[in-house]
Amino acid sequence: MEDIELKISLLQTEPTFKDINLAAGKIQNLAAKAVSQKKRPNILVVPRIFSTQHINTSFDPTVELLKNTAARCRTTVISFDIFNKVYAADPNGNIIASCTKSCEAKDETMVFSVDGVCCGIAPISNLKFPEAIKQSAALGAKVLFVLGAWPKSKEIYWKLLNIVRAIENQFFIVALNQFEKQTAFIVVDPWGRVVAENKGSGVFTTVINIGQIDAAKSQSILYTETN
Repeated sequence: MEDIELKISLLQTEPTFKDINLAAGKIQNLAAKAVSQKKRPNILVVPRIFSTQHINTSFDPTVELLKNTAARCRTTVISFDIFNKVYAADPNGNIIASCTKSCEAKDETMVFSVDGVCCGIAPISNLKFPEAIKQSAALGAKVLFVLGAWPKSKEIYWKLLNIVRAIENQFFIVALNQFEKQTAFIVVDPWGRVVAENKGSGVFTTVINIGQIDAAKSQSILYTETN
């Protein structure tokens, strides 16, 4: 596989659960900042900014915000809603993929293409189920985006499970975990190495080289014979 780079920007902001308009404004401002970079990101990853405590659960504004941000920035955007369902919207503002816990909805599309790279999405709860993660790999995903909200007490499990799943499937994992008022973000390569990590607020951007996947497979004990 030739070297193909995918540039990913995470929009990190402290949740403003009580004011939907303020929360949406924060995301739009960060998105505008992200796409104003010299080399635009291929994908924006957005944390959850709404809560079941402060909005009507019959209408979650996350999806509309996701679609509007993608269309305004002309960039693929990934986020998750108050029910921990993960969505991806294309640069035209159309939902192109979604995934629920353990992919309960069998008709869901959980992989999509971004500039020729097959990507997958999964809620954080699926980390506990190896077969659920393998579904994306079987469909050709080179990068899996795992989003959700586990408590800080589970942070070590979150990191370790992302590392294990990346090794098992020999792909990149881009993971976002939102706990309390903080968002943690890591990128794990096919060798299981954490190659990017960040906490805090603002725009955090990283670049991954998809060509490393073939190199990892050729060197991995999972794909080569060993004594």
